Amino acid sequence: MWSGAESNRRHEDFQSSALPTELPDHVRMDTLIKRTRQKSMIFFAALFIIFFAASAGPGEEWIYYLQKADKQFAAERWDFARENYERALDRRPDLTAAMNRLARICIIKNDRRRALEYYARSIAVNPSQADVQNDAAELNEFFGYYDAALAGYLAAVQADGMHLRARINLVRYYTDRRDYAKADEHFEACARLGKAEGDRLVSQGAEEEKKGDRARARELYREAVKKSPAHLDAYFRLVELYRKEGDADAAIATVEQVKKIRPDYEKAYVYAGHLYFAQRFSQRRKYMLEQTVLNLEKALDLNPGNRETCYLLSDVYRFMGDDVKAAKLLEKAEKQPPTEKPEK
Repeated sequence: MWSGAESNRRHEDFQSSALPTELPDHVRMDTLIKRTRQKSMIFFAALFIIFFAASAGPGEEWIYYLQKADKQFAAERWDFARENYERALDRRPDLTAAMNRLARICIIKNDRRRALEYYARSIAVNPSQADVQNDAAELNEFFGYYDAALAGYLAAVQADGMHLRARINLVRYYTDRRDYAKADEHFEACARLGKAEGDRLVSQGAEEEKKGDRARARELYREAVKKSPAHLDAYFRLVELYRKEGDADAAIATVEQVKKIRPDYEKAYVYAGHLYFAQRFSQRRKYMLEQTVLNLEKALDLNPGNRETCYLLSDVYRFMGDDVKAAKLLEKAEKQPPTEKPEK
């Protein structure tokens, strides 16, 4: 304790700007503790970095950058993740995990050509990556490198016979080139391999739809399409669900997916024709009518004797004011036997 005189003197000194460092003992002790803690934190942080570098060993710093990039990728911090994946790749040039993630970031950033370069480097290191082979093949097909795309899809199937996405891509690829035998081969394989899981999810979706839970039913049908991309029933259940909900755009987009994976499937074009024609009074009237005609004419190309399609296209032309074409299609329809419903 200070004496009275000393207390007054110290009080006066404390008020003076001439002696700013002369503080009461408890104040000096608190300041000292804070500074000690700060120095300790800096020391331990430096010690951690030294320990990590020592434990990683020479040339293994890539682990740190890869782990850091993975966390940033999960948090969708694309630019930071790309920077650290590149650092990891600089330290380990054969790191396919970094190449594949960099490719994904490039796709997100709409830089497909750079993505394809990363995938090509990854495949050169390890050709047995089925997902990477398929993703690279899709990019090659996007750019019109069809031979490379075919080679990639086949390599994906060779690496993983259960790779249904690659098989369904082969269905579309071969159908576009009128190689229907190979298209059917891959479609049947895809349908067979994904049938059990697809049936299970569709059945669950149907039950939820009966209960009135359309949102849950929609999720299950989408999951069925994802797990079993050749499960056509799942697609059309989705189409019907969207149609009932009045979401014409989603219904049309879904049936367009069917056309992509099975370009020779008559039912998809008939369905699309109906959906587009139902939108004939929308703001995009001209486009809807053009798509109606294109889809129904394609359906007739696939099955010229479909009486119901002839009737529908005749009605469309009559609505558009082309009575000549309407009359010809009506005459053709009446000469045809009753049409059997397209198989599911």
